[in-house]
Amino acid sequence: MSYEHDLAFALRLRGLSETRIAEAVREVQAHTISAGTSPEDEFGTAEEYASTFPATKRRTRGARVAAGATILALAYVVIAFALKPLFDVDVRSIVGPVMLWPALAIIAVGVLAGFLVDYLRPTPRSTR
Repeated sequence: MSYEHDLAFALRLRGLSETRIAEAVREVQAHTISAGTSPEDEFGTAEEYASTFPATKRRTRGARVAAGATILALAYVVIAFALKPLFDVDVRSIVGPVMLWPALAIIAVGVLAGFLVDYLRPTPRSTR
């Protein structure tokens, strides 16, 4: 991937807003064009440059996807355990002897999807 994409991803992980990420990417592009050098020569790796920005407590879209999957998995566990005493339905007859595998699968897919949502999201463009 490009330096700009890697920088945008690293800045998202630090919690910067998309507007601020677009500004940082635009500044890197402008500086490297005027200097005639590569971004790595001017700023170091994208991760190193991103570490110079203050980290904030802001959830990315990917973190929201992972949190939603965790909530869904917890809801599954609660429903699975509540079905037997309330409705005399044994979930093990549907999902097999281990009732928690579907919940673990939901969490794993949610975490992977959350990572991919942040990683594959295009680099924001400045409105200026």
